[in-house]
Amino acid sequence: MRFVSSHRSFLYEVVLRAQGRKAIMMKIARRFKMAAATGEYFANNEWQFAVSELKALHDSASGASDGSAFNVWPAAFSWDSYIGAYMMGIRRFILKDSAESLPAARTKLRRLYWVHKLIQAATGYYIFRLVSGRLR
Repeated sequence: MRFVSSHRSFLYEVVLRAQGRKAIMMKIARRFKMAAATGEYFANNEWQFAVSELKALHDSASGASDGSAFNVWPAAFSWDSYIGAYMMGIRRFILKDSAESLPAARTKLRRLYWVHKLIQAATGYYIFRLVSGRLR
């Protein structure tokens, strides 16, 4: 599948260059491949931690002089801010995108979302027409 994807990117890049436009598809494909490879190990493996180990970590951090600076109890995490910082780190350090491109990316993503929904609705409509025509 990787070969097919990179092959398509290469062909699209050839078409863009023939039109005199900037070719970026191979660069984008390389970025996606790098991002997928970065998270692959963590996505394919599972870890189980005993509660006693977490409790011992919490107790030792609480007893330390700077223990309040290191919050290790999962229930006390601010998961929304953590995930936001995590995603911004992926954007900045793995995908090499700047923070200034975020509003444009959100606008593009919203537009793609609605195009996708429109295509789904049209496909559903045509499937319904096809099925209802055969039922008559």
